[in-house]
Amino acid sequence: AFSYQGEALLKRVGPLAEVATLKTKMVQPKESPETLWEHFSIPAYDAGERPVDDEGASIKSGKYCVPVASVLASKLNPRFPRVWLPDVSRPDVAICSTEFMPFVPRRPEWQPFLYSMMWSAPVQQAIQSHASGTTPSRQRVRPKIIAQLPVVLPPDEEISRFSAIAGEWEAQRLLNLRESRQLAETRDYLLPKLLSGEVPVNAASPRAETEAE
Repeated sequence: AFSYQGEALLKRVGPLAEVATLKTKMVQPKESPETLWEHFSIPAYDAGERPVDDEGASIKSGKYCVPVASVLASKLNPRFPRVWLPDVSRPDVAICSTEFMPFVPRRPEWQPFLYSMMWSAPVQQAIQSHASGTTPSRQRVRPKIIAQLPVVLPPDEEISRFSAIAGEWEAQRLLNLRESRQLAETRDYLLPKLLSGEVPVNAASPRAETEAE
């Protein structure tokens, strides 16, 4: 909970837009077919929150740019929450599915607060209450409505204080995801070569070598 000079300040409520701005700048990756785009998609999120490097030629539809310090919240089927703290390594080619709503905090250092707020039960319940669609499996929310959701607005200094603490945890989490992605890429590169025999496996383990001596 946020407390600052009494609980009266906790009762200030305002639109989410006072904390973060919805950014929906479009880009057409297919217009740069040879560019390798850092693609934050719904399948990539579900597969471990690791963006996929896709060539522009393989991306047929328009995408949103992913700004640095943004938070991505899915507008598709909100009963299955997806909130992504993107680890943007190449801002000039970072894109996301238009099924995500890219929110950018008013101050870049507030990204951890915004991420936690978007994951909070009250905000998720509010998002789900605004979902509509022709079938239960294809529900969506309207981003402009979400940007105006009423949320509790702590004082700026409390948001900064929370972000400084939570930011250390999130930085470690992103580091872990980055290392996991690198390990997965190494595995995917080496495994076919090992199976085909292109890369030989050394049968002599360190233990075996020691025993031979």
